[in-house]
Amino acid sequence: MKEINIFLASSIDEFKYERLDLGDFIRRVTDFTIEQDIYLKFTICEDMSNAVAKSRKQEEFNREIRNSDFFYVIFGNKAGDYTIEELDVAAQHFKKTERPYIYVYFQKPAEDTAVTENGKAVLERIKKEDIGISYRNYSHIDNMKLDIVRDLIREKAFNGIITIVKEKVLLNGKKLYVTEALSHENHKNHYGNCR
Repeated sequence: MKEINIFLASSIDEFKYERLDLGDFIRRVTDFTIEQDIYLKFTICEDMSNAVAKSRKQEEFNREIRNSDFFYVIFGNKAGDYTIEELDVAAQHFKKTERPYIYVYFQKPAEDTAVTENGKAVLERIKKEDIGISYRNYSHIDNMKLDIVRDLIREKAFNGIITIVKEKVLLNGKKLYVTEALSHENHKNHYGNCR
């Protein structure tokens, strides 16, 4: 069985719900990919051991990132040092091996908050580096789910056809999840090759 490794980095406190929700979602997608003899391994910080390590604990995360095929990171109001380091590890490894594919999400800050200076610096640096990093705005978890499935299909991690019927997102004709994030028309316009 082929294994596809996906790593999600984010602020520990700010995106706990998103990490857990995306983990459940990837397990649902894996139900589809198993039929193609493909296992999607999804890693978040909660999945890693809390045991004492001989070396710096972050190195275990960094090794997992280097072994990943897809790397996702979500930045919000905070851009923590460890999350920035994880992005740097992914970017450096990509320069050497052209893996992992890197997707950076920036959550639009609430009206009464602002993106931190280091968050702005990360965004500017990503825009300047021309190594194939895709950056996107994060508005709703359901949009990210759709992006991830489309990324996996586009990069040939597995074969699939996404169809959106009203609020239902179908993968190969079977219901994957229900969304209220966007209307069908907005999905069609935003994700032009969805059917």
